[in-house]
Amino acid sequence: MKVIYSYFYRYIKIAIFILFQILFIQLFQLLKPWPIKFAFDYLIEKKSLPFSAVSYLSFDTQLFILCASFVLIYFLLGAFVLLNNISKIYFGNAILTDIRTDIYRKLQKIQISYFNRKSAGDIIYRTINDTQSIQVIATKIIFPFISSIILLFGIFVVIFQINHKLLFVFFFTTPILFLSISFLNKAIFKVSNKLREKESTLLSTVEYFLNNLSVVRIFNKEDSENKKFQISSSDVLNQNLKLNIFDTVHAWIVNVLIAVGTAAILWFGVKQVLSNNLTIGDLIIFISYLESLYGPINSITQSISLYYESMAGIKRVLSLLNENEIIVDGHENIKDNIINHIEFKNVYFSFDSKRWIIKGANFKIFRSDKVALIGKSGSGKTTIVSLMIRFIEPTMGEVLINSKNIKEFKLKSLRDNICLVGQRPVLFSGTILENINYSNLDISDYEINEVLKIVCLDDFVKNLPDGIHTYVGEKGTMLSEGQRQRISLARALLTNAEVFIFDEATSAIDNSTQKRIFENIMNRFQYKTIIYTTHRLENVSYSDYVLVIKEGMIFKTDKSDLKI
Repeated sequence: MKVIYSYFYRYIKIAIFILFQILFIQLFQLLKPWPIKFAFDYLIEKKSLPFSAVSYLSFDTQLFILCASFVLIYFLLGAFVLLNNISKIYFGNAILTDIRTDIYRKLQKIQISYFNRKSAGDIIYRTINDTQSIQVIATKIIFPFISSIILLFGIFVVIFQINHKLLFVFFFTTPILFLSISFLNKAIFKVSNKLREKESTLLSTVEYFLNNLSVVRIFNKEDSENKKFQISSSDVLNQNLKLNIFDTVHAWIVNVLIAVGTAAILWFGVKQVLSNNLTIGDLIIFISYLESLYGPINSITQSISLYYESMAGIKRVLSLLNENEIIVDGHENIKDNIINHIEFKNVYFSFDSKRWIIKGANFKIFRSDKVALIGKSGSGKTTIVSLMIRFIEPTMGEVLINSKNIKEFKLKSLRDNICLVGQRPVLFSGTILENINYSNLDISDYEINEVLKIVCLDDFVKNLPDGIHTYVGEKGTMLSEGQRQRISLARALLTNAEVFIFDEATSAIDNSTQKRIFENIMNRFQYKTIIYTTHRLENVSYSDYVLVIKEGMIFKTDKSDLKI
């Protein structure tokens, strides 16, 4: 929890300011019935108000002052409540923004292997939903709890000063209210949590259908999916109904208990008034304060319940913040942005410390080399290129650039000079142009047209009604897989990288188009270092030599030694 409270300390001045606001709010809450008390105890009895500053004034003037003070109390109370709400919203949102930003930065540093083990939905839920638990603690637990304690303390102090006997009625009423509200709140929270689970299931049902729409239609499963949706929807409806019933019963029981307490106060209060031990104004204050008891008691019980409910989310957030599988940034830039060689020195890698993906890799790639990396599926080709760009770290051994450990270089400098294109093209929702120039916003139209020719996409783009400004759809769904791969290639080639790594980056492109693309790239970027993984042995012909991965070990061989 120290990590969480450290976010609160960043805004300690605002927190203190909010506490001062709470003090004034509760002061005005306690003052609300007092103008009515003075009206009944003094002006109706034709007595002057017990304040020397106004006691000599006329009856009408004193009545006006009393009415004006009544309005002023409510006006100031409302003003402080407004200021308090704005301050709490700012305080909570500032903390929420900070912790989400820190998690987002943490996610950018975590090794890729972490994301292979965790679902994207879980990570998103932790980042967006679970972090709100910290905001809840900041705005709906700490301050309301303090506010309620102050109000309850103030009520008991004032009542004790007025009449000791009626204080016992309050002490009798308060624990009954507290226990009743606590019991009902626990029941409501259980139903509320169940409702969230059912709503989550309903959303998952819809998401599953949308993500697998084509499969559902191919196998005529619309009816069965519709039945799943109806069941989930009915569950949500039933839980919602149950929650509303509990809320209604809760309000009913609390109102009855307050009525019982008010009747008790009225019974003893009237007798005290008749025996001249209590004024009518005092009795009005007692009844007013009794009705005010529900708010702070309910707030305290809700704060306690919310705290335990929020702890689950906070633990999930802390587990993400404390994740130690991070890529630590280096402190040096690659000198003159030139990579003379990349070397693997006795590199071992394992995801789980049980099975070695890479075993004792030793090889050196020099500037301008064209290298084909081949091996069976799952042999470790993607692991090798991921190590080069520090998506993951070696379990043992070193990856060197210009004879320096790759960890010494800043990630920005490293990735400015080594550009990776993966097998699965990643496109953003936008236009072809926005996806291509994502890597370099300062690129000219001429350079964009040239790179489109290199990846054999120029004719396709020209024939589109909106040309390069054509919208590609969510994740590029309006394009074929091969077209998406070529846009990914174009985006990479527009960078000023020293090294290009293509990890099966043309696997969805037909042979003849792929051949033209490889020839264009090798001719245009002959002074660049190009490393590419491939399953197609005919692509080996574009390389200077081949690195073969077999059973985690890497062997360097001449391309002529392979049967193509």
